[in-house]
Amino acid sequence: MGIPDNCENTGKCVADVGKRQQHRKIKELKTQVERTLWFANTYGLHLESLKLSDNSGAEYELEFTAGGTKKSYKDLPEAEKQKIKEVLLIQDKFCVGEAAYHELTMIPAGQTLPRSYLVKQCKDSLNQLCHIERTPGENEGAQVNFYDALRNAIQNHMRTCTANGLSPPERYNIKLSGDGAKMTRLTGFIVISFSILNSGDAVMSPKGNYTLAIIKGKECYETLKSSCSKIFSDVNKIVEAGVLQLDDGNEVPIDMYLGGDYKFLLILMGMKGAVSDYACIWCKIHKMLRHDMTKPQDFYWMIDMKRTLEDIRQCCLKKQFSCDRPPLLNIPLENVVLDELHLMLRVTDKLTDNLITEALNRDKADNHNKAPCDHTSTHLDNLVNAIQSCGISFNVWEKTDANGRASGIYDFTSLMGTDKKLLLEKLPAKLNGVITPATCNEVINLWKDFHHIYNDCINMKTPTDADVDTYFVKVTAWVTLFLSLGQSLEGYGKVNITPYIHAMVYHVPRFMKLHNGIRQFSGQGVEKLNDNIRRIHLQKSNKWDAAKDVLMAEERKRILSDLEREPRPYKKKADNYWLDGIKESRRKRPRLCDEEDISDGPEDISSLTPEILKLRLKDMGITTRARKLSRLLDMYTVALQSQQH
Repeated sequence: MGIPDNCENTGKCVADVGKRQQHRKIKELKTQVERTLWFANTYGLHLESLKLSDNSGAEYELEFTAGGTKKSYKDLPEAEKQKIKEVLLIQDKFCVGEAAYHELTMIPAGQTLPRSYLVKQCKDSLNQLCHIERTPGENEGAQVNFYDALRNAIQNHMRTCTANGLSPPERYNIKLSGDGAKMTRLTGFIVISFSILNSGDAVMSPKGNYTLAIIKGKECYETLKSSCSKIFSDVNKIVEAGVLQLDDGNEVPIDMYLGGDYKFLLILMGMKGAVSDYACIWCKIHKMLRHDMTKPQDFYWMIDMKRTLEDIRQCCLKKQFSCDRPPLLNIPLENVVLDELHLMLRVTDKLTDNLITEALNRDKADNHNKAPCDHTSTHLDNLVNAIQSCGISFNVWEKTDANGRASGIYDFTSLMGTDKKLLLEKLPAKLNGVITPATCNEVINLWKDFHHIYNDCINMKTPTDADVDTYFVKVTAWVTLFLSLGQSLEGYGKVNITPYIHAMVYHVPRFMKLHNGIRQFSGQGVEKLNDNIRRIHLQKSNKWDAAKDVLMAEERKRILSDLEREPRPYKKKADNYWLDGIKESRRKRPRLCDEEDISDGPEDISSLTPEILKLRLKDMGITTRARKLSRLLDMYTVALQSQQH
């Protein structure tokens, strides 16, 4: 067979015809190329693709497959599969939709990317490796086998240690975590996960936390008991055995821990809410006695004061000491460790709420003898401006009742952990002149001291016994200062000592000594994992089987984690810029809301309803029983004119 002589194109070029003719010409060219390069087979080579470009630089790729059929993912060489897996990892990590990726591959710049159908086939093949089953109970949910997930995680950790020239730990510390995460206004997930505390700082990121189950429903005892019964049963078996058998038959010792926010811990221990009389998980102190700072450090860990699992089981039968139901897990209470992140969040919330209450009370006193139209919120505005000057988006507003009227109850912006830490660092220096002068120094010291306690003591990695004793002295002094303000300010009384504050004083020191610090028990990684799950739920799931979709995406990311790109080392040379300079440069950017308002003219008040007119008149300090629209319009017009003059 020779090379055909009639390969020459006698018509227009490909770039000069429409899409339909382009397809016909390219198909014809493809046939001619196959006929011309027939001899490549004699060299043991197979033609797979051919890249061409026209005079304008546009590229065309011709693919040649056996029988004219599309290539299948399973038939690709390993190098091609690797590229497709890397693309799939990016899709799952950044929640890139299949439709978006398909459009990307269809534009000229995306011609070199793997075809979208190959990525789908890769995803389907990985999904078959993920054994996901339905959670028990009535609630919709998905879960993986705890034994298999824990075994794989420990074996991967051992391989990583060996690859880095380190010896695997003789004993593995495993923390079980859980949290209720709000996905939408009406949908909430309960996320159960675990982490290997031996991994160090990896537990502070989503990579170090492995998702076990996702349950759609309310975070309560009944839901957790029914939906997590299989997981909790496996956990209790490991707690009882103390070892886990690996694939090679060897057994590794295991210590189980429990972490999470206070609500989750109370639920798993079968106790009532945080406002109950005996809300402390670790001791039997009454809430009206939590203010007593005269007790020694280990007082609430003595036999007659501390709780045990058996004690909770006995008390729940008699409904004593806020014990309502039997615990769901058999993890010893010494291994149920408080989350330092939520401790900081809740204490900072209390301090912020007290500042707002103080500002509102001062404004209320200033407005006592003033007409409603002359009321001001000077002190509250000054406080909000001080907080916003820290580089934080913050506001305070008054809630409305069912009728849309002012309720007298105020709420403020819920800040993230990074914003709270920034607030602790920068706000004290801005409070002078903003809060009550008589107690200004004490309140500022309260903020500064808590910032020091949290950063330098609670987050200490390897505290010694002397460090713990010093911490206890500082934290008791902090609570004493807090209570001393109760005579002058609202919100600093004995009843305001929350379970978090009590645990910070009398239980955190014990945990620091037992577990060599509590930094590794932080819920930061769990919260970031919740953010990832929320993003997957909103952007990658069609909501038909939402829990399974999210868990499947998390499992795929875990399988492909070895393909993740190593970030390049970056050294910040200008530290001051990243601390303050970047915020200052952002403040200088012009904002659309700061531009001058260009309106077409005065408001057309003739379109206002009688209800709106009466509300506006009331805001101006004018009350009337008039109902007629014309009468209300006249009154409103006169009121506006009097304000202008």
